[in-house]
Amino acid sequence: MIYVVVLALAMLLALNYYWNRSLLAPAALYAAVWCASVAGLMFSGDTLYPVSDQTLFLYLLGAVAFTLGAIFTDVCIPIVAKRSLANLGIRRPFFYFVLDIVLAVALLGLPMYLKEAAGELDMGNPAYYFATMRQAVVEASGQVRTFSVVRNLSIVSLLLAMAMHYENNGTGARRWRAYLAIGIALIYGVAEGTKGNAVVLVVMLLFISWVKTGRINPKQLIVGGTSVLAFFSVGLLLVNYAYMDTGGLVESARFLLPVIQNYWLGGLVAFDRIMLDPGSIEAVQSVNRFFLETANSVGASFPVPSLHAEFTDISATMDTNVYTIYYTYFLDFGWFGTVLCLAVLGGILTWVFRLARRGLPVAVMLYAIAAAGIVLSFHAEHFLLALNFILKTIIFFSFLYLVVARTAPVRSSAGRPINA
Repeated sequence: MIYVVVLALAMLLALNYYWNRSLLAPAALYAAVWCASVAGLMFSGDTLYPVSDQTLFLYLLGAVAFTLGAIFTDVCIPIVAKRSLANLGIRRPFFYFVLDIVLAVALLGLPMYLKEAAGELDMGNPAYYFATMRQAVVEASGQVRTFSVVRNLSIVSLLLAMAMHYENNGTGARRWRAYLAIGIALIYGVAEGTKGNAVVLVVMLLFISWVKTGRINPKQLIVGGTSVLAFFSVGLLLVNYAYMDTGGLVESARFLLPVIQNYWLGGLVAFDRIMLDPGSIEAVQSVNRFFLETANSVGASFPVPSLHAEFTDISATMDTNVYTIYYTYFLDFGWFGTVLCLAVLGGILTWVFRLARRGLPVAVMLYAIAAAGIVLSFHAEHFLLALNFILKTIIFFSFLYLVVARTAPVRSSAGRPINA
């Protein structure tokens, strides 16, 4: 069965590429990710437990539904604008000035953020900072947290890095600002004790570049892919295995290979348990999680479980607590609901992608986030669970590109600058 599913996913990928003439299109990207992942299962042999035919069929059916949703949007929902939306009405000098202010705020706020983050830890040995921080984050998952300006600087730095990268036109002034903003965002992300932040940032920056140029740059793909692998590997050693002596460089590489296999393919195997016995795992990543957490933040008291599910064995020596994008939809809605959710998701992301290809900056940023979610769909659901971040992204970039970018200081008769 697995050979049939891999072949069918490869054919679906070819169909999507023919339809869109681009691997950047959501449906093509989704088919590519799942074709590669199921093929990875196939080549893994008996190093992982086998996956049932029902589960493999759902993986294929989900990709088909995603494709049909995308085709429906392409055929039935036209984009009225016929010309490029890039740089529409943007007044660069004042816009860049505001970006520089945000950059200064992110830079000056970094020491306060690091102090606040470290201040919450009961840390005996600073060498274990990342592991200790990660444990604290896991334990705090599901708890109600009050709004903190300093805490939100992490999100601001991430969004700023995306904006600076998008506005990097190759000149020295724009290039060093982009590099500085990306570096600051990486520091904020690493300070949270998670390896995922750096990975997601690199993936989003890659897709911003590719959507701007309209194609995947092989050199950027190699450099970006290598960076992702490096960040993830170092993160594993600093966060997950900080208390373990993995030996030298060669020994560490050998140790990490099955761990990376676990993170990539483990969720596909683990979801098989849910598929065969839905009641065996609690639905801690339900579609209503964002709404419950939001309600609790304004005074409600709904029970919200930890975001991290229980572990499942995926081989004789490995286990995992990730269950792919299907975990969220299947436990809430079953077969039909999963297919419908993926069809709707495919349609929405295709609409965003079409706007992004026309150069609408807000859409480019949103699609970069969406593309990262598609790439990581073998890990978990990164759309409804990331709705808080997505809404902040819409607000931040709408303000930047629909308000700030169309505002410019004008001079009065006395020659003093006044904001119009």
